[in-house]
Amino acid sequence: MGYDLRITRAAWQTRSAEYPISAREWQAVVDAGLPESLADTEFICHAGQVRTGAYTVDSGALAEVARRLGARLLGDDEEEYFCDGSFAHSDPGLRPDLLVRPLDVEEVAPAWESLLSWEDCEDQHPVSGQAWRAFTRIAEREVAAPGAQRLTVRVGAATLVLARWFETPGGAPVEVACTLHYDQPLGKFADSHEVGHPPGPWLDRIAARPEWVALHGMLPTAFTLAGEPVHSSRMLRARHCPTNE
Repeated sequence: MGYDLRITRAAWQTRSAEYPISAREWQAVVDAGLPESLADTEFICHAGQVRTGAYTVDSGALAEVARRLGARLLGDDEEEYFCDGSFAHSDPGLRPDLLVRPLDVEEVAPAWESLLSWEDCEDQHPVSGQAWRAFTRIAEREVAAPGAQRLTVRVGAATLVLARWFETPGGAPVEVACTLHYDQPLGKFADSHEVGHPPGPWLDRIAARPEWVALHGMLPTAFTLAGEPVHSSRMLRARHCPTNE
């Protein structure tokens, strides 16, 4: 069984989707020529990182490839490998994220999902609070989209929707939405912010709305991102052992 080595721009390899290496960037490095010692190595570019599970690999050469990408080389135990072939175990919390470039539109959902997964570790907070903090992080990320962009928050009937909206020239607009469903009415409001201006004041205004008092005391019945279910350990526990938030 091979030992995975991963090229990533994130401090933690599990957060690679937030600071992704695109297939296009990886192909450019391959086209420029990989070191000879890596000629027969199989690579997979997926979830924002480049991975190899080869039985043997020249870690120094692979670390050099990572450097060309503005990234680092990490092992399964989060140890970091360097161009001279050495490695070190260090606290990932003290490592900086590297080359924080604008996200492509298709990278927004995976990056957002990664943020939600990270927030899911903060079990002491309500699910609505976890969703909101992930939204504030994705709201602050620059996205390389050619048309207008907008942040939106909508409460209607029994849903809370947090979304980024992108205008695409000559095509239908794209909305990436995080949606929390509840089993009782929440009231109704909607607000939006044009991307291009700092989102902080707008986010602060939304966070101060009175609806959050009720939302933080309620457990969603369903939680989705871009139409796909989001894992929530808090919701899972509540289904097995029903309690109030």
